Amino acid sequence: MTMTSKAHKQRTITGTKKPTNVIPVLSINKNVSDSFAVIKSSFDPQRDFRESMVEMIVENNLRKSGDLEELLACYLSLNSNEYHDVIVKVFEQIWFDLTDIH
Repeated sequence: MTMTSKAHKQRTITGTKKPTNVIPVLSINKNVSDSFAVIKSSFDPQRDFRESMVEMIVENNLRKSGDLEELLACYLSLNSNEYHDVIVKVFEQIWFDLTDIH
């Protein structure tokens, strides 16, 4: 699952191609555990997970390791096992990006 805030407008995919994956998207509130899932079609789940995670981190000013771990736990708990590898990969990339900034 990817995450999105209520302020984030879901993109509409147009054209004759069908998405290769349908993934749930998480709408996050100030408290990650108060978020809810929304279904989203995706041609590129890795990109969508990354965009969603970055959006949630920025909008909710998540910087503490505990907050980031809670975010990861939400993605893993709300998505099927088939997406866990890509979720962890994206999360690791973001984690390393954040540590390089500090």
